Amino acid sequence: IGIVMMGSASLAIGEQDQGQATYYLVRQLIFLVPAGAAMAAALLTPLDRLRQWAPVVLLGSIFLLVLVLLPGVGREINGATRLLPVGMINLQVSEVARVGFMIYLAAHLVRQGEKGALTLSALVAPAVVISMAGVLLLAQPDFGALVVLAVTLGSMLLVAGISLSVFLLLAVVV
Repeated sequence: IGIVMMGSASLAIGEQDQGQATYYLVRQLIFLVPAGAAMAAALLTPLDRLRQWAPVVLLGSIFLLVLVLLPGVGREINGATRLLPVGMINLQVSEVARVGFMIYLAAHLVRQGEKGALTLSALVAPAVVISMAGVLLLAQPDFGALVVLAVTLGSMLLVAGISLSVFLLLAVVV
């Protein structure tokens, strides 16, 4: 559905900008191949392996958020520096980092869940990490990505079984 919507919405723009109405549709279809390979790799990766690699993934996510802010590295569009040029594509690092933060938080919640109930003290480390991510996202500035990250991670906490009072306290602080 997304491909059809994007294709129909970009026909006039493709004709105007590139001289070919289906330019953006064909480009998007080409990107489906590596995206499908990445999806297959993610589906075949054992969860235990993801849990082991969570700290490395977290550091990689933070590295990307810092990297895009370095002068001459990140690409600025409309006053925001949130894209990283990688070959023929521009990578929005906040999207990659969001997955990294979700992997980290999921691994942390599993470890804490194995110890017993989720407490406020068990969330101090993730709160520090997510706060650092928030500062880096606001430096781009990318407030929308920060809101999506906060809602996603908040949803993960609810699903993990955090008490409503602790959740509400976190929500007030955020």
